[in-house]
Amino acid sequence: MAKILLGCLVGKLPKQAIIAIRSLLDFIYISQYPTHSDTTLGYLSDALKTFHQNKAIFVTLGVRENLNIPQFHSLLHYVDSIRWFGATNNYNTKIFECFHIDMAKNAWRD
Repeated sequence: MAKILLGCLVGKLPKQAIIAIRSLLDFIYISQYPTHSDTTLGYLSDALKTFHQNKAIFVTLGVRENLNIPQFHSLLHYVDSIRWFGATNNYNTKIFECFHIDMAKNAWRD
């Protein structure tokens, strides 16, 4: 859906903004691969590099004052995390959410 919406923005945003958005979407899609190789991790790094080379357009356009956003910083660690822990489809927070719900309910009752 995001790639379809990106197509609707062509001609309405500067080329640099389209490139930044496209590369961020590429990064998101590549990071979700069920398995990775050095080649796919290279694609992932290239997409992130392209995003960082073009992201300043959003400050120039006045979309944001700066792009010092922790989530963008965390993207820098994806390739290393995938190398160390495996593909991101192996990451899951559901168990911790269940623990939190149980512990919060128990603490409230006590």
